[in-house]
Amino acid sequence: KEGKCMELLNLLNQIRSTAVNQMGYISGETLVSQDDPRKVVVMATWDSATHWEKWKTDPLRKKYDERMENLLLEPPRYEVFSLGSLPR
Repeated sequence: KEGKCMELLNLLNQIRSTAVNQMGYISGETLVSQDDPRKVVVMATWDSATHWEKWKTDPLRKKYDERMENLLLEPPRYEVFSLGSLPR
C-alpha cells in the first residue's frame, strides 16, 4: 500500500530474524523494484520444502502474515522453486 514500504521492509526483517531460528532455514533476501518500490519480492532458501511448509504454517508465522496483509494491496503469493532440478 502507498506509504507502507518502510513498515513492510521492517516487518520482513522481523520475519527473517525469526526464520533464522527455524529448522532448515538457510538464507533470505528482499528485492524492491527500482521502477515501482511497491513491488517487493522475498526469496528464502530452505534445505527442504518440508521445512518451509512447517514454517509457513507455524502460528507465529501466521501472525506475521496477518500483519503483512494490512500493508499490502493484495495477499502475498508464495511459490516453491527447486535449484537446478526438476520437481519431484
